[in-house]
Order: sequence, then structure tokens, then C-alpha cells
Amino acid sequence: MGYRLGINLIRPTISKRAILKKYDYWSWIMYRELIHIYGPFSIHSYGLMIFLGLIIAIILMIRDPLRKQIISKWQLLDSISVMVLTGIIGARILYLFCNINYMSSVWDIVAVWDGGFSLMGSIIGILIVLPLYLTYFKISVLPFFDVLASYGALFEAIARIGCLCAGCCYGKPTTAPWGIVYTDKSIDVPTDIYLHPTQLYSSFFLFVIFLIVILIGRRLYRKPGQLLMFYLILTGTERFLVDFFRGDREFFGNNYFDVFSIHQYLALLVINMALFGFLVINKKQYEHI
Repeated sequence: MGYRLGINLIRPTISKRAILKKYDYWSWIMYRELIHIYGPFSIHSYGLMIFLGLIIAIILMIRDPLRKQIISKWQLLDSISVMVLTGIIGARILYLFCNINYMSSVWDIVAVWDGGFSLMGSIIGILIVLPLYLTYFKISVLPFFDVLASYGALFEAIARIGCLCAGCCYGKPTTAPWGIVYTDKSIDVPTDIYLHPTQLYSSFFLFVIFLIVILIGRRLYRKPGQLLMFYLILTGTERFLVDFFRGDREFFGNNYFDVFSIHQYLALLVINMALFGFLVINKKQYEHI
């Protein structure tokens, strides 16, 4: 695919088949690759949205008065560097775990520039590695995670627009009037069929979660860690519910366990652990750790 310049990452056009239907549908033409650099290296809309979401979140955290009480600006940037690396590795590992059957070569496994990340894997990876880093440098773990949780959903909401452009995380076929059609046959997504725009579902609900955490959560929850648990409960619930409409769901292959997808079980695990953590924090006078 040749590169395309301009600010429009996706362009709506009326599908020819839509004329024959009762409703007007949108046929989405993705600008997956924005600028080709050299060989396999390009600037993709997926990476651009992740970068944009990260920059916005960093700017907001730098200006956050709560952050200023916990960690310096330079410590924040160092921690975010660790978080980004950990998030990319965790997101890629979970994606590969769920899609390993679709990998035909080692090149497919390492080709991160083509997309293929799991936001749930990113969250899990960060929750495992970042506390070790913060503890080593004697930075309060839970208060810092509360700052991250304040803007995590906003970052995810912007990143999901990148998923829409890349064609990943696509939805099931639908007859709803807001169904979208992918026309690029070079990507691994059903084409010329109306799909649930699950990426937009997630983006919308994650932005709502961001507003809830900032406007309500920060006023209600004052103990270190409460805001983090509140964020995990909400984002886990969002992933669990939206997954019912996704067309790329992965299962264990066991009739007993295949009531839910792998990601839904992980979301339930995150929700229950966050609920338990919230109850523990709520009952104790928590010292900064």
C-alpha cells in the first residue's frame, strides 16, 4: 500500500451496496499506512494514535497537582519509559498467545509495526513490572498508580482509534445502521461486510470512564490505591462487555470454558482482584508503599 498524506486517518464514503439497503451505512476506507519510510518501516495510523494518546496523557500528568506531591517530572518521564517498554512487551505477548495460530513465520511475530497488541496485556504487564521499578527507586507505588489510573482510560480511548484504522479488534457482522465496512483486502479482517465498530464502542466507553475517574473517582476515593482499583474495575467491565460484540475473540477450545473468551476471563480476573484490593484498602489505614 502506498503512503497517504493528510490529516484524515479514515474517510467515510457511501458504500454502493448501501443504496440497496433500508439504512444508509458508512463504508470506511482506512489510512493504515500514512508515510512509508524504508523497507518494512512506516508511520502507521495505529502507532500515531498510541503516540498521540501517550503525549496527551504525559502532558496532563505533568500538570497534575497530585503528581507533583508524589514524583518529580523527570522521575515521571523515566517511569513512563519503563511503562511504555513493559506495556509494549506485555501487549505483544498476550496478542501472540491468543493469535499464535495465525503466525506463519518468525517475521510475523516480531513485526510490531503492523499492529497486533492487546491493551489488556499491556495493563497486566505494567501492573507486574512497574511496582518493582518504583520500589527500587523508593517511589510511592499506590499513589503513583492512582495518577496513572486518572489518565489511563483516556490513553486507551485514543489508542482504540488506532485499532479502527489498523483493522484489529474488529466486530462481528451486524445489520445495525451504524455498521462499518472494511475494503482493504490486504489486512486480516473481514471485508465487504458490515461489522460492529467495536473499536469505537471501546473508545467511547473508555472516554466515559476517564471522565468518571477524573470527575467522580478523585472526589470520592482518597486512600492510596482506591483510584487504581476503581479504574481497573471499570476498564475490566468495559472489556468484558464489548468483547461480546468482537469478531476476533479467542477461546480455550473447551466447551466447558468457552462460555467466555480468553480476554473475558482475564477481564473477570482483573475485576475480582481489583474488587478485593479495593475492599482491603478501604478497611485499612494504608501507608504509602
